[in-house]
Amino acid sequence: MLAGVIVQYMGVAEEGARAGQVAHLRSAANGCSLYVMTLKTLLAASAVYQGIIGLGMMLVPRQFGIGAVPSDASPELLAFLRIFGGPMVGIAVLNWLARNAEPSRTRDAIVAADMVGFGCAARYRGERRT
Repeated sequence: MLAGVIVQYMGVAEEGARAGQVAHLRSAANGCSLYVMTLKTLLAASAVYQGIIGLGMMLVPRQFGIGAVPSDASPELLAFLRIFGGPMVGIAVLNWLARNAEPSRTRDAIVAADMVGFGCAARYRGERRT
């Protein structure tokens, strides 16, 4: 069900993206409005967000992870955060370069990977283990 809704919205958003507009959808089920941003805007926002996260992890991991990284963090933890920041910057560049791409299987793969990555991050955000 959800996949069909996403595909339907992506199709409408794609038409809006060609016209350079944000698509406006009205749900027949509950009458609420839904605004869908264009794929270009979504990829650009994702690129900026992931670039900031990646650079923060690489350049200032202790300050970046306030509340998550202890003040007496081991050098191994800081090295891990710096290493993990590199692929984040790489994904940011990929999203930035893909924002103007024509519809293709490659662009679809980039969007699918972003959906999985952000979905996994949202799933485990704020989870504490004891």
